[in-house]
Amino acid sequence: MSLAPPRIRVCAAVQGEVREVWVDWSPGLSLGAAARQAGLVPPDEIAGIGVFGLRADAETLVREGDRVEIYRRLPHEPREHRRARAARADRVRKRDQ
Repeated sequence: MSLAPPRIRVCAAVQGEVREVWVDWSPGLSLGAAARQAGLVPPDEIAGIGVFGLRADAETLVREGDRVEIYRRLPHEPREHRRARAARADRVRKRDQ
């Protein structure tokens, strides 16, 4: 009877859904290495990494059973998006008066 190697979960939001990949764990595996090994997100799109919702350094070592989370950049700055939406609504309101 052979035992399966220990694994960790790596997840990221990709195209509007959360994708999850299981990666083989070994002592000394870092968060950054696990993210690269999972291949869910291109390295230039990674804004941060965390474990169970807590941000951490890419060099942080992963423990067996961890859930590694890859955080991506937002497609737009929320405040700027809200201001632009308010400005459009204001223009429509003035036009309709």
